[in-house]
Amino acid sequence: MNLSIAPKLTLTVVPAKKPAAAQQPLVFAELLEPGWTQIRNADEALRFLNRAADRDPREFPVGITLSSPATGGRELACWFESWAQLWMALRYVAVHLADKQGEDFKALTRNLSQLRFSYGSDDLQVARLQRMFGMQLRVLRMGTFQDLRVGAGSYSQSLVSSYHGTNAPEGADTEITNCELDRFIGFMRQRAFH
Repeated sequence: MNLSIAPKLTLTVVPAKKPAAAQQPLVFAELLEPGWTQIRNADEALRFLNRAADRDPREFPVGITLSSPATGGRELACWFESWAQLWMALRYVAVHLADKQGEDFKALTRNLSQLRFSYGSDDLQVARLQRMFGMQLRVLRMGTFQDLRVGAGSYSQSLVSSYHGTNAPEGADTEITNCELDRFIGFMRQRAFH
């Protein structure tokens, strides 16, 4: 009797696993708003990045600051809900903004699909991305809004100093206070859109 049950269990278990595996990309794609997965060119990628740059980093605390010829050289600080959402968005937009062709394009796509979802703010990761993208897409900063507020990292320090209108020496207390958040966010948006 056990032998006649075993094939039935095997048949019911295998199909149950296949749909779950087939749905995995859909679950990751659902991390982003509709439209990100259908980006087909640099103009569409830039439109979605501009939308992400217009978000409030208090609600979307994980960010990446990018610059490319497509942005007119402007620094877009794009904000996402989580690291996983940032990585997924980067996979869909970077291939269009990095201006890769042929084998370079295939290699970039493959490398982006292999990136982990769990990286935090890390200068080595920024350097790794920069090597992957080349000069057409510059990664200036990656990290949380809190890291940016306290000036963690050279880019963050220069941005906070620029906001304060000073060239504060390294290690100086230039943290953005809670009462300054609205003005600081406005300052970042102005850098991106003007």
